[in-house]
Amino acid sequence: MKLSLLLVLAITLMCSLTTATDHEQCPAFSTTEHLAVNDSPIVVNDSAIYRVGWYSAAGSAAWQPFHLEGVFYADSVDWLSGTATATFPPFGPGQYYAIIYSSNNPVTWDSHGNAISPSGCWQLHVINNSVVEEADYYVAPWGDDANQGTFEEPFLTINYAESQMKGGDKLYVRGGTYNEKVILYEIDGTAENPTMILAYPGETPIIDGTGIKMGLGSYLTVMYSDYTHFIGFEIRNVNINGLPGSHGSGIGMVGDHSLVANCTVHNIWGRGIGVSGSHCIVEYCTVYNACLSNADGVFTPGEVWAAGISAMRHPDYVVLRNNIVHDIWGEGMSTFETTHVVIEDNIIYDIYSVGLYLSDTTNSIAQRNIIYLTKAMGEGKPVGLGHWNETNNPSNANNTIINNMVYGYYRNFYTGPMIGTFVAHNVFMNSRYFAGVQLGIGNNATFANNIVIQEDSIQPIYSRENEDITYQNNLYNKEYDVHAIGLGDIIGDPKLTKLGSVEAGRLSGEYFKLLADSPAIDAGTVLSGVRDDYFSNFRDSNPDIGAVESSGAARPNYFTELIAQIDTLISRIKSLEAENQNLRDQVQALEENPNNISKSLYNVTL
Repeated sequence: MKLSLLLVLAITLMCSLTTATDHEQCPAFSTTEHLAVNDSPIVVNDSAIYRVGWYSAAGSAAWQPFHLEGVFYADSVDWLSGTATATFPPFGPGQYYAIIYSSNNPVTWDSHGNAISPSGCWQLHVINNSVVEEADYYVAPWGDDANQGTFEEPFLTINYAESQMKGGDKLYVRGGTYNEKVILYEIDGTAENPTMILAYPGETPIIDGTGIKMGLGSYLTVMYSDYTHFIGFEIRNVNINGLPGSHGSGIGMVGDHSLVANCTVHNIWGRGIGVSGSHCIVEYCTVYNACLSNADGVFTPGEVWAAGISAMRHPDYVVLRNNIVHDIWGEGMSTFETTHVVIEDNIIYDIYSVGLYLSDTTNSIAQRNIIYLTKAMGEGKPVGLGHWNETNNPSNANNTIINNMVYGYYRNFYTGPMIGTFVAHNVFMNSRYFAGVQLGIGNNATFANNIVIQEDSIQPIYSRENEDITYQNNLYNKEYDVHAIGLGDIIGDPKLTKLGSVEAGRLSGEYFKLLADSPAIDAGTVLSGVRDDYFSNFRDSNPDIGAVESSGAARPNYFTELIAQIDTLISRIKSLEAENQNLRDQVQALEENPNNISKSLYNVTL
């Protein structure tokens, strides 16, 4: 379990210790209510240990060895004062016990962990480990495939554990290195009960491909099953020496409705993560040093072109979000021959070919991504954000590119045909070659509310004449292509804050915020479908140009507003019902006493 989580130290019990002196149960320690654990589980001889100790009212203490349930714990660590922070092992589900011994003086312990002197008092605390749910199977480097696969007797290999699983089972994999090719096959889960292959909380299992020969297009870990979650692994060393006849990539998602999350993939001959299954998600992953078959821009004959993370070959509804991809000798992140792909909230830098590539895709979205280049990647001229076709299967159409920030590529934004392409509220800054933005043939396309900056002699934008592209409310820091002129355009310094650094791993959205006197503030046009900025702040009726809204207003809570409107409507209905009942009462009274009818009452309409 992840031991940075607070464990429940809830139940104080009475018990006795066999010692040479008198020991009583202590009054409740105020500090022990806050007894916590940290992130460093301790393993000795493959057996987990934990520590107990004494607390001094004088404000100093030290952890001491203690005998508990037949195990002698001989480690010690300083505990100064105040809230106690202990280091516990990775516990399995269940109850565990910590004894706190209190005395105003150092405690002498015998060989069995019993306190000899001075006299003091103790407390037994029950740790209820409910954070880690029990799994169906466990794997550990110290296990054996002849075991039962339990927490106490884990399997040795992930593949053997997979062979014992059925759909909907959960497998915990303990920290350590596994030199095997992992195949997840015929263990389909369901939407309500997915199959789970998880790193044991607080630990990192490593699947290492060293010495494993891989075929062309094959993966070190491949997920054929549907509704399968693969979370928390490090995948590394796939044919990193380029052995003749060996190929290989990192993680492959072939099944549908599956998830890869919190994985680190690096030192990979081919692609880092490939997604060909529909309705899949890749999130919170880091991929680097991938596509080594093309290292230094020298393509290896017989290999396939690859990317750090790619949705490819006809999946639908894939989401790639909150990932970090860098130092890739192919594309950084791409969608190729797909529909309805969402690529959002990623950081992509130092890519050899194209940072973020939309190719042969329809109805896809690229939003809130940071894409930048800090160094030469071979002798090529990489594109930051690319949008063009290779196979026209399908052709790019109806794609949306909003709230992205692109810095320092050889063309920050480059497109082929723009059929229904919507490009808005982006920042393109300091291209190194030809133009900051280079647009292709348009067909009902939009380029609006973008900031394009070139702090050198390179032109901000290049566009063809008489193309069907609507240019509107863009800001350029200097004169620009006459074919790109649109209503509401501004020429001037956008006055970015430039907070932070543009160095590798350090560029953030803070750099692209607007100063208070920026001409981009309130200078945009309202665009349907763009309600938020890069930071998910709400864009009001006077939106700023660029990716960041300077007002930083929180998005309105439409649900709360709707409830308020409903409450108002209900109150009005109740008021009308009361008025209606009053009129009915008057009519009834008049019917019972017709002599009291006045002329005015004849005009009452019910």
